[in-house]
Amino acid sequence: MLYAFLPGTRTLEPVTVPPRSGWVHVERPTEDELTRLRDDLRVPAEFLKHALDPDEVARVDRVEGGASLIMLREPCRTRANQAAHFRSAPVGVVLLDGVLVTIAPMETEIIQDLLALPALAPEHPHTFLLQLVLCTAERFLAHLRTIDREVSALEDRLQVSLENEQVLELLAYQKSLVHFTSALTSNRHMLERLQKDPRFEISRADHDLIEDALVEIHQAIEVATVSQNVLGQMMNAFASVISNNVNMVMKILTAFTIVLMIPTLITSFYGMNVHLPGQGHPFASAFVIAGSIVAGGIVVVVFARKRWL
Repeated sequence: MLYAFLPGTRTLEPVTVPPRSGWVHVERPTEDELTRLRDDLRVPAEFLKHALDPDEVARVDRVEGGASLIMLREPCRTRANQAAHFRSAPVGVVLLDGVLVTIAPMETEIIQDLLALPALAPEHPHTFLLQLVLCTAERFLAHLRTIDREVSALEDRLQVSLENEQVLELLAYQKSLVHFTSALTSNRHMLERLQKDPRFEISRADHDLIEDALVEIHQAIEVATVSQNVLGQMMNAFASVISNNVNMVMKILTAFTIVLMIPTLITSFYGMNVHLPGQGHPFASAFVIAGSIVAGGIVVVVFARKRWL
């Protein structure tokens, strides 16, 4: 879908023909929309290919004629049936003469964050790019806080769990953190390269934006790394907890089996077709029941003192 930024309303509105100036955004582009970008705006075909590649890393690419492609990795939540609950996706920014194009192969939250900025400046491409990087870093931090809350809620269920489902949930979050760490590191390297690039004009305000973005990225990397290490240790600990919970259940079931075996053993003797002591007594059945209860009670007391129950 093609969108164009309207400065008056500060919104993105759907268009069929991309304007030749300002900010153009495209999400899940069709072949016809890609053709319009190539023919109307002269976006290089290789830029479109790179921007739509789900495995493309954050980097800077330039071609002759002044066109530039800056690739970012943004965080996104995956579908429920996927191995990781969060992943990263590419976002491409194409800088052309008079027009700025952002390309996302899927729906993105970063664009909404950008539109919420009071100082959004698409007319200044370099400032706009740094604002996009800063919003991306802040979105990573927001998702990291979400992961922390969801893992904390998962801990309560893990303490009484007897199954592997919760451990697999932790594994999914750990995979998410690995994706985040890789994406954030890639974004940091891209931003550091831009900072050192003499062709990237940096004003005083842009310099402050770069510093803010680098601080946010470093903070997100640290949070993701620490969370990943803690989650790894937590998975090992809770795997042992689940094993101990299963052992406790088996211990209780085994103790009950032994207790119930005592009456069964006694009544089995008196069920044989042979002469047994006291079998002719009128209260023989009562004695057998009482003896079974006493013997079972003794076993229960012994097990309780040894903390086997």
